[in-house]
Amino acid sequence: MLGRALPGRLAPAARLAPVLCAAVLTGLVAAPAPRAEAAEAAADSPVAAHLQRANQLVGQEQLDAACAELEAAYAGSRDPLLWLRIGRLRLRIKQLEAAQAALQRFLDESPAPHPALKAEAQRALHELSQKKLQPPQPPPPPPPPAAHTEGTMSLYHDLRLLPIEFRPQRDKRLLKIGVGLLAGGYLSAVVVSLGLATALDQPDAPSAAADYTLLIPVVGPLVSAIVAPAINDRGNARPLISSWSLPWALTSGLVQVAGFAVLLRGAIPRRVPVLVTRLQLLPYAAPGGGGLWAGGTF
Repeated sequence: MLGRALPGRLAPAARLAPVLCAAVLTGLVAAPAPRAEAAEAAADSPVAAHLQRANQLVGQEQLDAACAELEAAYAGSRDPLLWLRIGRLRLRIKQLEAAQAALQRFLDESPAPHPALKAEAQRALHELSQKKLQPPQPPPPPPPPAAHTEGTMSLYHDLRLLPIEFRPQRDKRLLKIGVGLLAGGYLSAVVVSLGLATALDQPDAPSAAADYTLLIPVVGPLVSAIVAPAINDRGNARPLISSWSLPWALTSGLVQVAGFAVLLRGAIPRRVPVLVTRLQLLPYAAPGGGGLWAGGTF
């Protein structure tokens, strides 16, 4: 009887076995669905977008913009670990005050940070505080001049200082000015003297001595200005002084004397620097290119 009863009782259980297995498998497959949906929602959140954008900017060396993205991510997640990342990036771009503030905020807002991360932040803060206490370093001294080469004085790199020598030379510019003044003043005296030579017998003409002394270079007008009233035989010499002596002394006489003084000044040799080498072409090289230095006597 027992052998006949057991098969009858187990028959319904045998029919339910496939249904139970299918239900178990369905539960195992459907269980990860909420987790996958949560992961997709986290990936699509603004915080994840800011973190992804920050990583891209770090790869492009745009560290300041990456810090702004991490700060935006912190505003949505309130994760204090982001301040440690911000502090690292601020140190790389030499924003020391902003880096110090970010590292200090990481320590203040982290309830129990990892010991290694805590030690890193504390060490960076200590180094930043030491930098603030140190005085600024003075600028480096200028480099010393290059040593002299054999037989040639040199400056930096290939720029050479050519030797010069002082030689006596006349001033050609002053010579030209002096000749021009002297010629202009003397020419007017010659023209007037020769023009009056045929009219010396007239009552209002100057004396022959006053007229021909104008032909003396440089001092002729001054001599004529003295001679004319001195040998006057017509009585009062004041009109002759005002009409002959003063005009010649202040015009042609003054111009000839000034021209002669300038001519004499330019004719006296003076020591002037003169290059003693011929034309030289010196090659040179620089980071931006090269060329030739030309030096010589011009």
